[in-house]
Amino acid sequence: MLQDEYCEWNIDRDPATHKITRVTFTSEGPEYWNALARLNPAKVLDLYKQFVSTQVKDTDLFRNGRYIARNKWNNSTSQGVMHLIQPNNTLLAEINIAVAASIVRRISGQLLTDEQDLIACGRYGQPERFSDPHIGGEVNKLARQQAAVTIANPVALYIRDLSTAGWTTPDGSDPKQYWKIVRGAPQFGLRAMYEVPAGKGFVVGDITINGDRIEFGAQIADFISIKIIGQACRIGQNQVADQTSCVGGAPFAAVAHPTAAMIDEAVNAPAIRHHR
Repeated sequence: MLQDEYCEWNIDRDPATHKITRVTFTSEGPEYWNALARLNPAKVLDLYKQFVSTQVKDTDLFRNGRYIARNKWNNSTSQGVMHLIQPNNTLLAEINIAVAASIVRRISGQLLTDEQDLIACGRYGQPERFSDPHIGGEVNKLARQQAAVTIANPVALYIRDLSTAGWTTPDGSDPKQYWKIVRGAPQFGLRAMYEVPAGKGFVVGDITINGDRIEFGAQIADFISIKIIGQACRIGQNQVADQTSCVGGAPFAAVAHPTAAMIDEAVNAPAIRHHR
């Protein structure tokens, strides 16, 4: 299973029924954790114990003094999740997209404005994702206004929100109430959980989405939006010459536009496309 688009998760199941009881999501970049592990390894251990399990041991996280990001407590197919580990889910990737997309491109006299045209010419990110083309398109939109563009501090990927349109609970209660940001703040989440409190008489696996019971974490992730925050200033004052060739000098050819609906707010994207 490929967990992509800057959102990863771990699921807990009832051992008797195999139904999902909780799904934990994270959008935290690995770079911060690698830095913290070098400066304060004891804090890393404390945070794992606080958010993942009290059973985490120092030897689970460090080998010969080196932090192991993909460990048994930070592995979506194992016992927990603490931060992003998929190779493409990094803050460096986010920054690279923003930088490369800030270049205004005019190819054979044609100003490129389409998200897929821009990513094909600039060769940043992955065109088949929802997030990368859209992030690049929004950054380039500001660059075309001759603005100075940057990513807001602190550089991060945030869990913006969960939409529960089309969700139904067994008792008719609002499915959104079982969503909770547990690290970060509303619309600036770094860690979130979806879990039905004990005593309700049902679990996450009894909730349906468009008539289908929740059996996989990806079904929920499809309804999560992830965002970065861009900043722009000096609009109309940043005089930069247009680039008239694509990366690598390759000739530009317009690409087929995706038919899937893109997100409706600047620099927000559906968290996942890979379901299993």
